[in-house]
Amino acid sequence: MLDLDSNNVRILMVDDQESNLLLLESLLETEGFTQVKAVTDSRHVLVTFSEFQPDLVLLDRMMPHLDGFAVPNELRRVIPSDDYRPILVLTADVSKQAKQRALELGAKDFLTKPLDHIEVVLRIKNLLETRAMHLYQQNQNQLLEQLVRERTAQLESESRRMELILQSVQEGIYGLDLDGRITFVNRAAAEMLGSSSALLIGQNAHAHHDRGNGSVHARADCVICAAFRDGKNHDAEDKLFWRRDGTSFPVRFTSAAMRDDSGALIGAVVTFENISARKRAEQAQRLNSAMLENVGEGIYLVRASDGVIVQTNPKFDAMFGYAPGQVIGMYESILNAPTERSPRQVAESIIAALEKTGVWQGKVLSMKKDGTHLWCYATISTFDDATHSKVWVVARRDIS
Repeated sequence: MLDLDSNNVRILMVDDQESNLLLLESLLETEGFTQVKAVTDSRHVLVTFSEFQPDLVLLDRMMPHLDGFAVPNELRRVIPSDDYRPILVLTADVSKQAKQRALELGAKDFLTKPLDHIEVVLRIKNLLETRAMHLYQQNQNQLLEQLVRERTAQLESESRRMELILQSVQEGIYGLDLDGRITFVNRAAAEMLGSSSALLIGQNAHAHHDRGNGSVHARADCVICAAFRDGKNHDAEDKLFWRRDGTSFPVRFTSAAMRDDSGALIGAVVTFENISARKRAEQAQRLNSAMLENVGEGIYLVRASDGVIVQTNPKFDAMFGYAPGQVIGMYESILNAPTERSPRQVAESIIAALEKTGVWQGKVLSMKKDGTHLWCYATISTFDDATHSKVWVVARRDIS
């Protein structure tokens, strides 16, 4: 099964423009994708694909030799019909005919140029999650086939069969006795908890599941223990599990009652999955919503660590006379016009206030791209972003 850790995902980029590939590679590196390969000559895609075996293909629509229609058709020769290998087409052609043709040839999604950083990340992660689900299903089918073959050849003990199943799935699974002690744990659970089976077995499960502030759940209100109190399955989401090194991650889990042959309750089986990727995507969506609330104003995001602009909205670009995305990567201080203080001094004074309170508002003498000045009323707030860590969301309104 595909590990959604970005370090383990392979992405193939196909574009005849070096500048586009460098931009995409930089964006992917920002998101932690390190196994990335670029192809500028589409005639080499088939060989590169076969050797690299990417999990996702980012494909430009307009290219010489083989264009964005011909490449998917070529890839169909080497991608099995039962394999989900997503192709994401990057295009400025938004016509219905172009999209239909690309879909018919095997494309799974589209991104319209100019590319939006957040949209690129979300669409890539959505396609990778779908691929992971497909690979998971394939893995399960293969496991079932293996079990059938093994049962035909010989009878294996129940414990051996259960061990094979537990160690092959990607969800974390562990068992508990009636005292809440861990009796077995699969490899995925041990890895997610940053430990080993040998160290986990015998521990109280509360060592890895508490309220998030260090306080342990009372047995009476513990969702995990509820399964062997009432014999029912219990689901929970947005809970925290803790690793051995003291770090935590959000999970969704199910605690199911475990019975012996006589029907007596003997404990519970807990199945859990790390939902960090989904939480990051939800956080990115909330950030988009926050920006849209002030769509009538010029809005941009500044990375707090270095004061660099990382995103703008169309109103901002129009107000300051920049092309879409032109100021991304520049220091925010270029927007401040010199007064008795330099633009950098103005920026530093605002940053100092933000570091204390997290918010700032006031009048700022601003400067457009062409050098003309305008007075703006600026409102700035602090936001924790999944991609850039701490950012400042700035809204400037022209009051000149």
